[in-house]
Amino acid sequence: MNRLVSVSLFLIALLIAGTAAEAQITINQTDMQSVLVNSKRMEYFMTYLPYPVVNLGSMSGSMQTFDFSALPTEESKDSASMNFVDPAGQPGASNFPTATLCSPIVIVPFPGAELTVVIYMRLQSDGFYQLGTYSRQLFPPFIDTTIVEKNSPMQILIPLPLTYGTSRTGVDTVVADPINNDYTVTTTDIACDGWGDITYPLVLAGEGAPKTVLVSCLRGTQTQVMENYSGGVFSSRDKEVSVFYISLDGTLFSVDQPDSNYAGGTAEVRSLNYSVRVGTSDVRQVSPAVPEGFALSQNYPNPFNPSTTIRFSLPKSSYVTLKVYNLLGQEIEILVNGLRTAGTYKVEWNSRNLPSGVYFYGLTAGTATATSKMILLK
Repeated sequence: MNRLVSVSLFLIALLIAGTAAEAQITINQTDMQSVLVNSKRMEYFMTYLPYPVVNLGSMSGSMQTFDFSALPTEESKDSASMNFVDPAGQPGASNFPTATLCSPIVIVPFPGAELTVVIYMRLQSDGFYQLGTYSRQLFPPFIDTTIVEKNSPMQILIPLPLTYGTSRTGVDTVVADPINNDYTVTTTDIACDGWGDITYPLVLAGEGAPKTVLVSCLRGTQTQVMENYSGGVFSSRDKEVSVFYISLDGTLFSVDQPDSNYAGGTAEVRSLNYSVRVGTSDVRQVSPAVPEGFALSQNYPNPFNPSTTIRFSLPKSSYVTLKVYNLLGQEIEILVNGLRTAGTYKVEWNSRNLPSGVYFYGLTAGTATATSKMILLK
């Protein structure tokens, strides 16, 4: 599965935390909204060589057990933090007016350079869809390139409601180069063909934490056939089958295996993608009007227990970080980390289980910085 589709499939993870399943679960639009809207996620990508062999389950209406606890999680691991936020104010949003969610990713390889990718999505009652991507490469003074790729029609990621027996086929086209008539036609078949309990490695496990987690889930397969055209002439065809497991607590487990004709049972595991919800991304643009200057407002209420709101203003588009620190200067939490357009924003911070005391929050936008103090009083 290509990385963008893998990430997009990750971006839709959902699951009910709990003990052993007594019945198969159903995922609908409301369930997805509860774990996706304004969520912060960690995405992990593990690759293997040689390929371990695992029983991935099969098409069955009976309860199954899927056990991935023996898979190593440190052999070759990449990770990324991703946020699902409102499209308003995000780069390229005007190209996707029907989007209800987006996931912006900003990489700064060195000062002044920037790679921005924003994946735009739509969640509606019959499914979760990808609309396309906006990307910009900025490497001054020679490179400043913007690319907008739209799925026409929008690409199905997960059909809804999703339950055992659900299936959907979608065909979409992405034009890579309209001048030279280069494009890709992708046929996606998604089938929810099983259910049961999954034991997956807990990648975030710390000292004393359990190394595996057992949850109830739905099992499904995604079969993609990608036909590439160069100059309007067919050039190549690829077929990939991945197996995914979705539960309702915000976790998704997706396995890439090399057999393009895979139908079920034991298979080699080429790579796996693991996505877990780690918190909220409660940053909102409250005004798109261009402020007169850079500003970080005092949090309100202050003192507070347990939540407070922080506002800040940007006179121009900037890469923004907003972090919370304790009295020792230790970083407690990152509230904002990404590109923001000019405007005024507010962020809600929940102190959760932190003790009473004085905390600081610091805002950096480009070369501008500001810090303020707040008091947690329980």
